[in-house]
Amino acid sequence: RRSAKLTAAGRVASYIHNAAAPGMGKVGVLVALEGAGDLEDAGRKVAMHIASMKPLAATTDELDPAVVEKERQILTAQAAESGKPANVVEK
Repeated sequence: RRSAKLTAAGRVASYIHNAAAPGMGKVGVLVALEGAGDLEDAGRKVAMHIASMKPLAATTDELDPAVVEKERQILTAQAAESGKPANVVEK
């Protein structure tokens, strides 16, 4: 249903979750890696991890500020409840 043209330097690894047929699935992830050696296995594992985490955005610029603030409040409350000093909680 959705597609985009991407350009990447280096090697590109892919992972398709719940593959219904070759190249078709519920979630697809592409990872571009630069470096020496065989990066295909590492790239596939990174792509699999990304698919499992269900990210809300690809970059920090794409994140909804309301979601970021809500998560910040949750983590701040958890740090405070654990007994951490106030200056550490704020960080």
